[in-house]
Amino acid sequence: MKADKQADKQVDKQVDKQLGCIHGSDQKHFKMLSPELYEENRGFITITMNEFLISYLFKVYRAFDGDLLQALILGFMAHHNISRLSNQQKYDDPHIIKDIITGSGKEVMLSPCNAFSISQATGIPRETVRRKIAALIDKGWVKRDTKGQLFLTELLTIAFRDFNYKLADEFLDVAHQILNRCQKGSQSK
Repeated sequence: MKADKQADKQVDKQVDKQLGCIHGSDQKHFKMLSPELYEENRGFITITMNEFLISYLFKVYRAFDGDLLQALILGFMAHHNISRLSNQQKYDDPHIIKDIITGSGKEVMLSPCNAFSISQATGIPRETVRRKIAALIDKGWVKRDTKGQLFLTELLTIAFRDFNYKLADEFLDVAHQILNRCQKGSQSK
């Protein structure tokens, strides 16, 4: 049991490193919520976030025909492919990234990954990753180059355009609700 927890922590650290996070650090880029303000609004925050997250997970579940592992692998791969490029472009022009995804031969500008690297970073067994990738390729959402490197396709960006827009809108609504609740609480003191 203790070995499992240590293995889980190691996987968490690997994933956080891949996603550009610092695992276990109390230092955040933005800290809008003090522990005291959270404690005062814990019930509201917990319920509001839970409603959003359950709704989000069910939407992902439906979008991937019940295969949440496939969704995780695609999400990890997509983030890895475009995060460095998006950061370099300062997120100013999403058309540049779309042009790179759709342009034949421009994949070299993306950060490639493969089944082995995804397995190593996530802790998901390599054979499972390979099966999920095969399904994603069959859907047309992922392509593999001659070296076995994996990249997003334009079809993926089209398939999830509305999904991502609606998710962002719902996320901002939830964040706004929580922020308003916390601001009202801190102003009444």
